Amino acid sequence: MNSGVTTWYEFARKIFELSGNTHIKLTPVTTAEYVLPAPRPAYSPMDTRLLRLALGWSPKAWEQALAEYLQ
Repeated sequence: MNSGVTTWYEFARKIFELSGNTHIKLTPVTTAEYVLPAPRPAYSPMDTRLLRLALGWSPKAWEQALAEYLQ
């Protein structure tokens, strides 16, 4: 679990950026355009606030954790 909020598009874009694949073109789509069998909320980020309050621990930013993972 990491901190910060992103979309699947931004997540994929960051993966390509960090791996040096900037020539790949991504096209964002809305939730309405991406039809799934079950309904999905338009916006549902995970909240780590209670984790920080209970444990006094703050997770890394997702961008930093992703960069470390890809190394």
